[in-house]
Amino acid sequence: MKKKHWFIAVGFFVMAIYYYNSVVPPEAVIRKRMLWGTPIGTDMSDVIQYVEKHRKWELLHISHEEGYLDYETVETIGVQEVRAYIGHYYNPFEVVAEVYWGFDENSKLVDVYVRKCIDAL
Repeated sequence: MKKKHWFIAVGFFVMAIYYYNSVVPPEAVIRKRMLWGTPIGTDMSDVIQYVEKHRKWELLHISHEEGYLDYETVETIGVQEVRAYIGHYYNPFEVVAEVYWGFDENSKLVDVYVRKCIDAL
């Protein structure tokens, strides 16, 4: 009986680690994680290094001319942008997660936006 309880406890622990380290949680939870790693005011070059140190992430775009488009408010955030792919999962369709970092004219982080896109094809 004790083996069964131990197995269940380990299973919950593994699931918690998977959930915490994945892109499955809601965008707001992922955004909080990104802000923990790259707080407001972080230099653009430090954000790029932060993305590059995560082996499974992919740096998609760097712009020194324009910020990112917040798809919820349809506003441009910042005057510079870094965008990265951070992962995907199936639910049952493929869900892709990307993070957008917006910077001011001094290359300091002003906001972070997480976007998940569902590919139903």
